[in-house]
Amino acid sequence: MTALVAPQPAANAMRLPPLARLLPLLLLAPAACDRGPSGGPGAPSASGSAAASYPPPIAIALGTVRGRVTIDGDPAPTDSEVLAKIPDECASARAYYGPVFRRGPDGALADAMVAVTGYRGTPPARRPYELVTGEACRWDKRTVVLEREQRLAVAANDRVGYVPALVGGSSPFSMIPMPGGEPVEIKPPKPGRFALIDEAHRFMRADVFVVGYPTFDVTGVDGRFEIADVPAGTVKVSALLPALMITAEQQIEVRAGAVTEVTLALRYDERLHRPVPSAAPVTSASAAPAPAVSGTPATPRAP
Repeated sequence: MTALVAPQPAANAMRLPPLARLLPLLLLAPAACDRGPSGGPGAPSASGSAAASYPPPIAIALGTVRGRVTIDGDPAPTDSEVLAKIPDECASARAYYGPVFRRGPDGALADAMVAVTGYRGTPPARRPYELVTGEACRWDKRTVVLEREQRLAVAANDRVGYVPALVGGSSPFSMIPMPGGEPVEIKPPKPGRFALIDEAHRFMRADVFVVGYPTFDVTGVDGRFEIADVPAGTVKVSALLPALMITAEQQIEVRAGAVTEVTLALRYDERLHRPVPSAAPVTSASAAPAPAVSGTPATPRAP
């Protein structure tokens, strides 16, 4: 499986790609446009070269990383402060927000961020937005990861009434998604860690990470994840549990056109690990997944 990944001017007219991705265009594009007989800019030169042409897209070999994240050790603690804020009409949200982290009976870890880093090349960008839905007094995600240019789209699936806001970002006015209507959009100001809250239900929270690479996923209740379009070669796969900021990682070999399976295991020790509230976002590079630099993404790491 291959993908055409060099940036094209028509497809990303409003995007400002990093210098490393612009460099091939800067090196291969003509130094100046010649004028044709009519004096208009961009006409072919006398030598026959097309002054306004662009270099052909660069194809890189891509594979898929698929797997599962587990956690063992002490039972998940209960967040009594959050439980005290959940009213009876939102009682179904207690099982969702009460545990500091969600673990299945077989050790599957939900809501973990999984990232593939350390590769060479530029994989395809993700879609422009990531959708989060409010229903039954809870967000449908406890962890959200965005690439740097992505937006957060928040929708409502019932008539409870939600007023989403991004802690650590800018919310100049209250945006209320209508039930079944168009989502409202929130653009995080920079890479880092934030919290999506609901002004009408203060117990509703989701960790939001903004990173500089597109190779990530968030585990479901079964602990599973799948990350496509990973450049082939030796890479690092890392799992991060935001509630405790603990990680596990492995180095693997990704083969072009193939699926590479990996299992990542975390361990929780109540004597060593303390919850890291998403309501107090950390935006320093040491505490959040760092943005990619020169096409080689950094590994998410705990502080």
